[in-house]
Amino acid sequence: MRTTSLVILLLLFTSGHLQGQPDTLTLSVEVSGAKGSTGQVIMSLFTSEEHYLKKPATEMTTPVDDRGSARFEITKLEPGRYAISVIHDADLNNKLNTGLFGIPTELVGFSNNPVSRFGPPSFEQASFALDQSTHLMIRLGRPKEE
Repeated sequence: MRTTSLVILLLLFTSGHLQGQPDTLTLSVEVSGAKGSTGQVIMSLFTSEEHYLKKPATEMTTPVDDRGSARFEITKLEPGRYAISVIHDADLNNKLNTGLFGIPTELVGFSNNPVSRFGPPSFEQASFALDQSTHLMIRLGRPKEE
């Protein structure tokens, strides 16, 4: 009787664990390349090509530290494919400033640090698979106009 009760409890525990919430992941992002202690960095996380650069799943803002860096941590993410864009909002107006022909006048960056020519990189170029908790480094820069 005692063995049967233990087996039933073990099955219930295992069954509940398997049917419970899937494990979630943490993504930490370090952004570098801004002028120290100037403005803020806006980080946007995208979950699909359809929403890329239009509708972020998460958006966070943090001041630039004295080394020209900013750090973000996103918790409770499901495994999947993601892309990140970052903006150095030097004038604290909460948007990307652009000049003639829509070329950014503030520093920008993307996950995978792809080289941008004539516009932002595609979702494919900036996206990455998140299947374990991960630390990414993104370098801010100006788009190439070549």
